[in-house]
Amino acid sequence: MSNCTSRLHRATFAIVAIFSIAALTATATPIFLGTTDGNPANVDAAFSKLVGQITLYNASNDPDLPEAIFEGNFNVTSVGGDMQTFSLDVTGWQYLVFKAGPSFYHYYVGADTGSVQFSARNGLSNYKFFNAKSPPPAVPEGATTATLLGLGLLGVTRLRGRIRQSK
Repeated sequence: MSNCTSRLHRATFAIVAIFSIAALTATATPIFLGTTDGNPANVDAAFSKLVGQITLYNASNDPDLPEAIFEGNFNVTSVGGDMQTFSLDVTGWQYLVFKAGPSFYHYYVGADTGSVQFSARNGLSNYKFFNAKSPPPAVPEGATTATLLGLGLLGVTRLRGRIRQSK
C-alpha cells in the first residue's frame, strides 16, 4: 500500500472518530419560544398562549415543532420563592411553560431528558408540562452517519487501490 493511501486511511479514521465522539457527547438545548403576558395564571391560559407561540415559531422556522395537546398536562402551582435559576426534570415531556413574575416563558424541550436549567428575571411561581400530538420527527444519529460515511470512504479508497494494482 502506498504511503499516500496509508495517510488517507489514517485521516479518514481520525475524522470518523472525531465525529463519533462529538455526536456521543452532544446534548440538546431547549428551544425558547418566547414570553407572553402571564395573566390569567391558569393552565388553560398557559396552554392557549403556548399554542400561539408554537404557531409563531413554526411560521418562521423549519422543521415545524409538533402540535401541543392539553390532555395529560402536568401542572405544578405555588412553587413560590425568589429562584431566578432553577432546574426541572423534562424527561417525557415536549413543552414547558413556567410563570415568573408577570410573564409566561415557553420552551420546547422534546429532545431533552433529565434536569435542564432555566432562568427568569423574576421568581418562579408555577410551571406546566405539555406533550405533543405526535412524536417529533426522528433525527439521524450523528455517530452512525459519520461512521457509515467513513467506512464508505475507506471502501472506495481500498477499491481504488486494487484497481490501480491490477493495471
